[in-house]
Amino acid sequence: MANEDALNNDPFNCPRCDWFGSLDRSSGEKECPACESAVNPLQQKGLDNLRAHYRHLLKIGYKTEWTLEQRSAERGRLELFFESIGKPL
Repeated sequence: MANEDALNNDPFNCPRCDWFGSLDRSSGEKECPACESAVNPLQQKGLDNLRAHYRHLLKIGYKTEWTLEQRSAERGRLELFFESIGKPL
């Protein structure tokens, strides 16, 4: 069932509040569920950048100002996002 839902969803991101997730492609509304501003579709380059960000979070020298909890939360957020759109991380 989750894979069928992923086929009907497209990945989007919100430039205003840094939200990213999937929205149903059949609905005409393309608004961020967090702040209700317009969202942008994520193309392959955007998905590749998120994958690179995930890989960099595993390295010690990346985002040194973040705590371990913040880095872990960001990794979890990315994992959930890629799972929701049905694409590999």
